Amino acid sequence: MRRIALLCSLLLACTPVLRPPPQPGPAPEPAACAAACTTLARLGCEEAQPSPAGVSCVEVCETVERSGIATLRPACVAAATSCDQARECGR
Repeated sequence: MRRIALLCSLLLACTPVLRPPPQPGPAPEPAACAAACTTLARLGCEEAQPSPAGVSCVEVCETVERSGIATLRPACVAAATSCDQARECGR
């Protein structure tokens, strides 16, 4: 009987916890990503350039913001005064 109880305890303890996938976040303010990308371009940051797949800075920003998984903090980027400062916003 003890063995059965021990086996059940082990099986229950080893069962993975299933979590639902993250829900998409709210749509970003349309001007937020545009302002961030304008600042990146004005500062000469490489992040302002289209991705290797040709996706614009604004599209990348909006996709990340809608994902609900991460944020680029576009308001912080828009207020940055250097590329290094803008990069710190995403950390």
